[in-house]
Amino acid sequence: MPLAYGGPPVRVVNVAQAIVLIGHGSPDPDWAAPVEEVARTIQANQPACPVATAYLSGGQASLDQALTQVMQRGAREVTILACLLSAGGRHVKQDLPQLVAAAKHRWPDIAITLQPGALGSEPVVLAALASAALASVRAT
Repeated sequence: MPLAYGGPPVRVVNVAQAIVLIGHGSPDPDWAAPVEEVARTIQANQPACPVATAYLSGGQASLDQALTQVMQRGAREVTILACLLSAGGRHVKQDLPQLVAAAKHRWPDIAITLQPGALGSEPVVLAALASAALASVRAT
């Protein structure tokens, strides 16, 4: 399944690299559906790259569980992406850096990187949200 935004996919060079998407989380399992779909799309485009999801709350997988999952698939380098709408707020500015620092301490032999910001603040995502909003208004 090609990436829907039309840009070229980033080429992951080996299975040692992995991606963990971390979302807010909710007790309602339906809330996680968009994050899980993003993970499935990445995995379909980069089958050699281990991809996992984690959540800050709500009873879904924790960051530690997601990191364990990708390490079990051979990952030695992990990029963590905040699958949140805004880079502002406590989760991106405080909670995630603290969780990642603890993970780096727990697994010193794994290169764990927290990508700055949040995916929702990326220009391509903002453009897609604006397009979806306009399409929704036109449809009503």
